[in-house]
Amino acid sequence: MKYANVKTRRDFLRGFVKLGFAFLVLLFGSVSLRFLYPARIRKRSIHFFYILKEEELPKQGVKKVNMSYEKDQKKLTARIFVVNHSGRLYALSSTCSHLGCLVDWSRHKEQFLCPCHGGKYDIEGRVIDGPPPLPLAKMPLQIEDGMVYIGLAI
Repeated sequence: MKYANVKTRRDFLRGFVKLGFAFLVLLFGSVSLRFLYPARIRKRSIHFFYILKEEELPKQGVKKVNMSYEKDQKKLTARIFVVNHSGRLYALSSTCSHLGCLVDWSRHKEQFLCPCHGGKYDIEGRVIDGPPPLPLAKMPLQIEDGMVYIGLAI
């Protein structure tokens, strides 16, 4: 004789196994979502670093500047191009937007050339040819009291 509200041991174990699977699905699902969503991007402030004196700026064309700075007690280096073109003064990053290789300025071709995959940029950093998806990044430039500073987001 079976009672309507009495659960058997088999029903109890079946429910326990279902509960265990549900817990595992929730656990793996939450871990998977954490990897699918990008990490939070913290707001980085722009810090200006001295790169050269105002009289060392190019009168026309491109000047390559190597600089070093400290971040989290590590000494880092960066290469920047200071450009004076058509009466405008600006700074460009030397990092190719394709895979992060360092580009170089070719005076003969008047282009920035990426040695890795053949990317080419004009003097304003716009893509001319090759795989780069974006132009070279423009960087903040300040001139104060005869000193030139470049802005880096760190």
